[in-house]
Amino acid sequence: MTNALRHHWPEYLIEAACLGLFMISAFTFGALLEHPASPLRQAVLDPLLRRFLMGLAMGATAVGIIYSPWGKQSGAHINPSVTLTFFRLGKVKSWDALYYVVFQFAGGLLGALVASFALAAWASHPSVNYVVTAPGHAGVFIAFIAEIVITFILMTVILHVSNAPKLVGQQVQAGRLALQTGRPNDAVAFLTQAAEQDPDYKTPYLVREGVLTYLGRAYYETGRNAEARSTLEKALAKDKDDPLAHLYLGLTLARNGKRERGHQEINSGLKGILETLEYIATNNLYGHYWDPAMQIRSDIRMTLAGKNSPEELTVSAQRIGALFDEEIDKARSDESRSRRGGDGGGGGN
Repeated sequence: MTNALRHHWPEYLIEAACLGLFMISAFTFGALLEHPASPLRQAVLDPLLRRFLMGLAMGATAVGIIYSPWGKQSGAHINPSVTLTFFRLGKVKSWDALYYVVFQFAGGLLGALVASFALAAWASHPSVNYVVTAPGHAGVFIAFIAEIVITFILMTVILHVSNAPKLVGQQVQAGRLALQTGRPNDAVAFLTQAAEQDPDYKTPYLVREGVLTYLGRAYYETGRNAEARSTLEKALAKDKDDPLAHLYLGLTLARNGKRERGHQEINSGLKGILETLEYIATNNLYGHYWDPAMQIRSDIRMTLAGKNSPEELTVSAQRIGALFDEEIDKARSDESRSRRGGDGGGGGN
């Protein structure tokens, strides 16, 4: 329980914030569309059209939340039914599911209180009634069945969309972020889904890394050595020159006691990373964005030249592998900032 809270508290707070913002949006648009004094209410007399506009507004709010940086980090469940469905499917751990639901309720309540205070008499007016969803003339039973049907449709759409091939890239990015922030178990969940959809997927950047390479790394960092080896060997079968796949395969083999072959693979991976960075550095348009202080390349040369103990080699290889992956994003970010500043950087990333 405390371990989940210590590692994932930012995601829990994000869920609370997302639900709070959703409730504030609901109160705001509900008041604008239904309060008699609202110019919008006076302009749109048809109640069916107002319901359509309300649905459109809330749908846009949900899309904005889901595709925001916060939403991408937490997964933007913003609904206990979504969290419980992913828990049932084994995509969310029990303590994470519990905290998600608790923070969702807390955030929703806080958002409703803030909106009630800010909108005051408008929110409490009978025509708005704090945007409460109440059973209609058909009664409670029909409303209950309708909620079940609506939730079923909602989850069917979510599961269909979340498994669509076009979202593989987002799953890989989420897995990479999880690896870079010390959450390898989360990375396994994201990357497994991506690999199931498209095992041949590669990141669309200058350094094109495969989903199987990242999944193999995630398995390695969670201690699942058999899965790591199998996945990384598949990655190399698809691309025998993938330096990160060689590196993490070597680390996996060394951990399993196959030190000689493991060290060969590690050295091959380090040389591959060094050659990649050196080649990129020769490009006059975008080369200077990559490893500008030559930290990674110096670290590789020292590691390859030194007489490292097995433990020292492992530590160095893990550090270099992580830095190289992070450099992909840093270089893209630095180039993007520079181009916005008007220096005319290239588009190599």
